[in-house]
Amino acid sequence: MTKKNERVVCELNSLVRNKSSYLGRHYKKDRSFRFSKKTTVTVYEKISPFEKKDIVRLQQYFEKIYPGSNKLFKDRFDAYLHTMDKNKSAAIR
Repeated sequence: MTKKNERVVCELNSLVRNKSSYLGRHYKKDRSFRFSKKTTVTVYEKISPFEKKDIVRLQQYFEKIYPGSNKLFKDRFDAYLHTMDKNKSAAIR
């Protein structure tokens, strides 16, 4: 896997691994498994829910790195945001 060909995976990986990023602050490193000299898998535990502003920022980030391909992710982000709003409304009742 190269960074050029798998930007979605690489960019999300970078954001989750960075504790001070808007996504990374929601995760903590749980453990790592070494499979070979070149392959290590690290497991992160989600410790807090995403906020709407985190999802909006991620959506803008992907729109920036994939200009002209907004539909590639836009529908998914919009659906997730809608679910967040719906769940928030239900919790208020």
